[in-house]
Amino acid sequence: MKKKFASIVVSFLAACFCLTAWLPEPAGAAFLEDYVEQYMKDTTDPAAVYAVVLTLEDRPLSEYEAARRLGTGTFVQTAEGQERYRALIEKQDALLTELETVLARSVTAAYRYTAALNGICIYLSQPESERVLEHAASLGYDGMYLASAAFTPESRRSDLPAASGSEPRADASGSALEYVGNDGTYGDGTGTVVAVIDTELDFRHEYFTMKEPGTGRLTKAYVDGISPYLSTASFQRDSYYVSEKLPYVANYENYTANTYCDAQDIVHGSHVSGIAAGNGAGASGSRYQISGNAPNAQLVFMGNAHLRDETLFASFDDCLYLEVDVVNCSFGAEGVMLYGKTDALEFERKIVENLVEAGIQVCAAAGNSDKYALGGNALLSHPAYSIPGYPYNIPQTLTIASAQNPFSIQTALEAADGSLFVGLINSGFDSEELEGLSAEYAVIPGIGSAADFEGIDVSGKYALVRRGEISFEEKSKNAADAGAAGIIFYNNIEGESLSAAAGSVLPGLMVSLEDGEAMAALEEKTVRFRTFYSQQEGEPEVSAFTSWNCSNLLTLKPDLLCFGGNIYSSVPDNAYEFFNGTSMATPQAAGLYAILKQNVMQQKTKYGIEGQSDYPGIISKLLMSTAHPVSDSTSRTVISPRRQGNGVPNVKDALETPAYIYTESAADEYRPKLSLGDDAKRTGKFSFAFFVKNVSDTEVTYTLSYDLISDAVVGDATEDRSDDALAGYARNLSGNVSFRDSDGMEIKTVTVPAGAEARVEAFVSLSKADMDYMDRYFENGTYAEGYIYLKNNENPDLLLSFMGFYGSWLDSPVFDAFLYDGGEAFFEPTYLYADGGLILGMNLMDLFAGEETPAVTVPYFSPDGNGVLDSFSVSTTLLRPVYDLTLKIYNEDGELVYEQFAGDSGSWAADRNAPLSQVKLGWDGKDTDGLVHSGKTYRMEYTCRVVPDGSAWTHAQLQIVIDTENPEVRTVFRGETADGTELLYVNAEDQGEIQGALLISPDGELYSLNSASSSGNGGACIALTAPEDPSGYLVEIYDYAGNCTVIPVEAAAPFLCGDTTGDGTVDGKDAALLLQYLAERDVPLNVLAADADADGAVTGKDAALLLQYLAEWDVVLGTD
Repeated sequence: MKKKFASIVVSFLAACFCLTAWLPEPAGAAFLEDYVEQYMKDTTDPAAVYAVVLTLEDRPLSEYEAARRLGTGTFVQTAEGQERYRALIEKQDALLTELETVLARSVTAAYRYTAALNGICIYLSQPESERVLEHAASLGYDGMYLASAAFTPESRRSDLPAASGSEPRADASGSALEYVGNDGTYGDGTGTVVAVIDTELDFRHEYFTMKEPGTGRLTKAYVDGISPYLSTASFQRDSYYVSEKLPYVANYENYTANTYCDAQDIVHGSHVSGIAAGNGAGASGSRYQISGNAPNAQLVFMGNAHLRDETLFASFDDCLYLEVDVVNCSFGAEGVMLYGKTDALEFERKIVENLVEAGIQVCAAAGNSDKYALGGNALLSHPAYSIPGYPYNIPQTLTIASAQNPFSIQTALEAADGSLFVGLINSGFDSEELEGLSAEYAVIPGIGSAADFEGIDVSGKYALVRRGEISFEEKSKNAADAGAAGIIFYNNIEGESLSAAAGSVLPGLMVSLEDGEAMAALEEKTVRFRTFYSQQEGEPEVSAFTSWNCSNLLTLKPDLLCFGGNIYSSVPDNAYEFFNGTSMATPQAAGLYAILKQNVMQQKTKYGIEGQSDYPGIISKLLMSTAHPVSDSTSRTVISPRRQGNGVPNVKDALETPAYIYTESAADEYRPKLSLGDDAKRTGKFSFAFFVKNVSDTEVTYTLSYDLISDAVVGDATEDRSDDALAGYARNLSGNVSFRDSDGMEIKTVTVPAGAEARVEAFVSLSKADMDYMDRYFENGTYAEGYIYLKNNENPDLLLSFMGFYGSWLDSPVFDAFLYDGGEAFFEPTYLYADGGLILGMNLMDLFAGEETPAVTVPYFSPDGNGVLDSFSVSTTLLRPVYDLTLKIYNEDGELVYEQFAGDSGSWAADRNAPLSQVKLGWDGKDTDGLVHSGKTYRMEYTCRVVPDGSAWTHAQLQIVIDTENPEVRTVFRGETADGTELLYVNAEDQGEIQGALLISPDGELYSLNSASSSGNGGACIALTAPEDPSGYLVEIYDYAGNCTVIPVEAAAPFLCGDTTGDGTVDGKDAALLLQYLAERDVPLNVLAADADADGAVTGKDAALLLQYLAEWDVVLGTD
């Protein structure tokens, strides 16, 4: 950063002076040291307490065969179950006793895990947790995990807030229920229990009642009887039984049944619970007709306000004792890997596996992040754009994507001439309250600033204001101050999608640019607010926010598509609202599962049910086999299974189908979907087999067909591919799928005898045109996917989804650009940083000054113990998940001096906007000889795997330089500009590079700063604004390693001589430096180089001539 003043005429009253005679001993970096120390104090809590989960080796109860057959709650009350339970508790107690010895204090388990997991949760400080880790061998625990908060996918509110107490006018849930075949004919969830793990629940809400009282399976006697086995039993204060509808409600953070939250924006759990099991007959305060998906199912609610790992583990554990049928998880951690080695993820994966094996299905939200891409635009060279995460990528979960509710509400303005202008109500206001209102409006010029309202009568009217430049809130406040009753915003970009105006203090709505301009042109400026209700016909639309899902191991997710867009459900205080999110789609799936469970329990023989563990497998296969995939509304191409799974489930079809599909793919949980892996050699060939199982007493025949699709590209189809982009829809391929029976005969139909099953082999062949297209646009490969359909005119159709990858899955790029390479990062560059957030190699003077693009050089660090850049961490931006991330450091001779395994913990723990792996390196800067060598360059290399057991490693590297030497100051002189501004000029050199200087006041405050620029003589020059009285001021000169030399400003020489560099000789170096100073002050010269006399050589004569120029510019020269 160069400081340049507007008053170009500069008069220097200064001189250059050799400072070596009086320079003080190099001082510590006072300001930067203080900054880092304060940063660490502000960001570190020494009293912080962590939840530590310790697991033991013995199996939890749910892993015993009897528990999987009977149910864990039933098993624990048998003689065998009692014996197993007591054994677990005894060993947990023994561990607690040993912990007390190690920690020298009493230790109590905050949670005991005995059903899904065998372990305890205790609270420890950081030093205590380190002590426990040190004593791991003697303590004998199996695993240890410092728990942390999980991530909750955003639940986006729509612009349609609800109010209670009005008469029902339209059916807000009927069309969504009808599309999934849930009209009540096949049950209402009677005899089933849906568990919801979420943030809060208003359990007094009118929506949470039984449709048929007296039919609930979980009784108060059972809940109270099983409570001593629950994870919170030691701290339970009262009964968790609330009502027949809510037989168990627990707050896992305070051990009470009070899960109500006063914060108005924390309403997620109440909304989700209502979708799953709300009873519409009790919803007297709802504006619209409404019903949950399983209105007579019981609801178990497990309050986890902060969704911390240790409370989630406890909730899952208790689900087993309560023997719920299905667990709703409208939350997740995005960016974490399938089968990573992180303890928390291993615990969660094992817990989910144990629940499903014990007969409890887990439904998980697929996420609301669309794709892993900047602004939604994925790179064609980056096919790994799905966002892996937990629990939704665990094979045993039913992962749910979101479709838009067919029911919608539109608000419009009807003009005097009959024109209709459709828009979105301003956030926080109610369309119902504006219905039928007539109002005048006034057109406001400009942007809606306060000045724009001057001279315009808006009293009692609506202001029509263009969007842009200032916030909706500011525009609306200006309108309110001018007397407006409301405000109508119109967009400022043609064709852009509308969004509700957030922050407006006035009612009104947002309309398009075209409609706003049309309203402004109308002669009669009056409008009437109109509200329209509509039910979308035909196929539903996939929600724009729903995440693309394909695990980092190339396994296919999600599983189903349910309605999560614009869903009306309960919120606290007997109110109702519309929300959007896969969080809203998931409880619909949970409710539908409960209805199927209600039916399948009555037909165990038909479906081959022998124990509790059989239910999840058969019900998931029924739901997925009979689902209905949807197509893109524009291209009419079927939507990728990575976006919608097998499509929208249908209860009627699932229960009426005589057959279902299953596979032998363990990675796909044997469901009717197949992950085919990659075609690394690009042959265009895939093959697989599936089975059709007939559970009826009648033979059934199906006709086989398929959809074969892949990613599409939008662009101009020219040789210049810079404007090509991934399309939001699929492309039909011209290849084909052929089928054969178990005898190898090609078939077009498959017949399955009563009570039997048939094996079908499928062969996918891409055409040359397909492969040419893929090779042209997708250098690192792309997907070949689609659906196999089995159609029967008299019975529900069946289907199977499949996904293969054309190309090598290992070829997709791993690392984003490195900060130090100068390349443009797709997300955020990889960089090194130290305590205090200081980025190695980045100019801190530029950073402190707020420069948008601070100067960057190679990373330096200084392991000298002064607290500034002594050590560093690595922030790596990964374009995809990796395993076994390892950092190695080599010296200039190629010898390995340090190696650190970062593992899977944090290797991709991130969301789509910040996919960072942040690892603190333990390297102390020492070489193989045990010494720190200042001035030496080292190479840091990354290695990692894309698949956990693969042999292919990916490498990246960068250089790092050690510099422990303080800068050497050559000269310091003072001067002033024509307007009297005091200036301080510093010339310094360093073993590495000078980054700049800070001017510090006597009270330790930063007075001014500037970055350095090259002096052309191996050093650097810095110009600082200085005070008129320099007494007590210090200048701190920094190199890029954070080393600092401190000089009193008052010692700077107030005169100028020819020896600008301070080396005792007036020569060409002084001329070059003088020219540098002149250029920095924007002094106009009639020479453009240090060769001032133009004799072809830069000598002392040039320095003398430059001094003469200074004299001509009214510079008073001193004498040496």
